Amino acid sequence: MSQRKTVRYKGLTRFGILMLAFIFVTLGTLETAFVSRGIVNAHHADLQQLSVAVVTDAISWMALPLLAWFTFDGFHRTTKLGPVIGGAFAAALICEVPYDMATSQRWWDLSSQNIMWAIAVALVVLWVFRMIDPQPPEDWYRGPHVHLSAAGVWVIRIIVVIAALLWMGLFNVGMRLGLVNEGVILITMTVIFELLHRHENTMILTAAIVGVLMFLTPGIGVMFLHFRNGKAGFRHSWTIPAFVGAYFVQLLIFGAMSMAL
Repeated sequence: MSQRKTVRYKGLTRFGILMLAFIFVTLGTLETAFVSRGIVNAHHADLQQLSVAVVTDAISWMALPLLAWFTFDGFHRTTKLGPVIGGAFAAALICEVPYDMATSQRWWDLSSQNIMWAIAVALVVLWVFRMIDPQPPEDWYRGPHVHLSAAGVWVIRIIVVIAALLWMGLFNVGMRLGLVNEGVILITMTVIFELLHRHENTMILTAAIVGVLMFLTPGIGVMFLHFRNGKAGFRHSWTIPAFVGAYFVQLLIFGAMSMAL
């Protein structure tokens, strides 16, 4: 893949990108668990509370392009797609109850689903894209490859993306403030990275513009990716599962605290 050709000595490692995304995600959990707690109708909410909630939540959206990048980059660095995709769906299911506790102070709530669902679906989208890629990148993928006409490739890509976006919309994946669907943004960013990764400047610029159009701050989040150095920044295979575990723990802690108030 083109982003591996140049390795900088300075900049964000993959670990740094993931850590930064985790900080933004945790900020979003704090906002939904405590700051926007009790806001039922934005038209009748306290102006100061609503302003703090909107600003805090908007900052947390900068995590979305970082998570999308890490999903895209991690996909192309694994040969065991089955366990990775299955693990992502399992993590999404396990995180749902603590997410609902933090988001709505309920044990189960369908008004918003945790962002792990978007990551899991994005991995499926990447798998389909990679399986039919007419010019496969040099990565670690060892799955099946299907040769199709150019028209056939684009038809399948469009169908898969539409299906993924519909999933995000119908199941309110990462729905924030009743308006922003984080799942839609993450899927969109992942597709941009997959289609344009051979053209670094075009990829970053396109993602930034789309991010700005999608409530501004995701576009700012894209800028962090410009300073990545291509290095891992970690040595152990359990580092990524540890971050998923940390996501579950912070949801559980803040969710329990929010429900106790």
